[in-house]
Amino acid sequence: MIQFTSTTKNASLQNPLKAFELENQPIEHRKDPLLDRWAVVLRGRMNYVKRYIESDEALVRSNVEESSKTCPFCPTVIEKRAPRFPNDLVPEGTIRVGEATCVPSLFAHQEFNAVVVLTERHFLNLNEFSQSALVDGFKAAAIYIQKVSARHPEVKHAAIIMNFLPPAGSTIVHPHIQVLASHRPFAYPSRLEDASKRYLDANGSNYWEDLINTEMDHGERYICRLGSIDWITPYAPVGLNEINAVALGRAKFKALSEKNWKEIADGIRYTLAFYHDQGIRSFNALLYSSAIDSKSDALCVGLKIVSRYGYRTRYVSDVWSLQYLLDEREIYESPEIVCATAKPYFNSKTERQVAV
Repeated sequence: MIQFTSTTKNASLQNPLKAFELENQPIEHRKDPLLDRWAVVLRGRMNYVKRYIESDEALVRSNVEESSKTCPFCPTVIEKRAPRFPNDLVPEGTIRVGEATCVPSLFAHQEFNAVVVLTERHFLNLNEFSQSALVDGFKAAAIYIQKVSARHPEVKHAAIIMNFLPPAGSTIVHPHIQVLASHRPFAYPSRLEDASKRYLDANGSNYWEDLINTEMDHGERYICRLGSIDWITPYAPVGLNEINAVALGRAKFKALSEKNWKEIADGIRYTLAFYHDQGIRSFNALLYSSAIDSKSDALCVGLKIVSRYGYRTRYVSDVWSLQYLLDEREIYESPEIVCATAKPYFNSKTERQVAV
């Protein structure tokens, strides 16, 4: 039932880098098997854009040092400089789980917007994120969502996002996640849920179960199963080096157990360790679920994580008019190669090498 549709065309040019020889560059158009969306896969182009992915490490260190002087999330100042929740929502003012601290966003992007500070450390390299820090952060986010939903029943939609370093849109270096909750659906999870329901009605089976079973059979994009969470690279990615997680049988955040959160955290840190070794320093992530009051199990809790370009003085954004306005996706390496490169980071041997 899952169909992987693609077509390959050629762009022809006389290449000045090859003495103006006639060159045909393959352009592969892939259709997302669930959504009416296409992505262009340019195999091997990563060799050209690699210089934009790598960061100026001295510049990163300088930014870390300078930002630490005014950071509102560092432990010595967070009580004085971070905002607090209204008493009717969180009487204590903040939500604390382990080392994680959840506070309202000083400049809200939705009517309910929290920031979860993951650790007291001002900066983490991508291979230094721990399971406990991520799990505590997700648990604090889940508590916030529950409090908002209980106090404001009209708020039925929530998402957890992560932006790391300025190329990913973050204005604060200190590791944190954002929690968004709103009365209206967020665009991408809403499209996923609607399409998943249509698939269920048309086929009598759950799309995500069919997808994971199909990817396991194919093998070339299936990474592994960590506990009960499946990890894959998507057939038609939306971003570079994209890795996805699917929590089969769990439609909402509240259905995730602490064990599930640990499994998600482990997959994230394995992905970040893979990114780190590729020279990547910046990334975005999204955790989504069904609507809080949804009666359907058509959509599963899922995660998308993508790499971003590096942090450099001569900075070039990887998001330009093609993506930002035309809403087209262009990927510089096939997801099959990303899967093969990332997969060793998820096995037991590599697990012992990643920070815990």
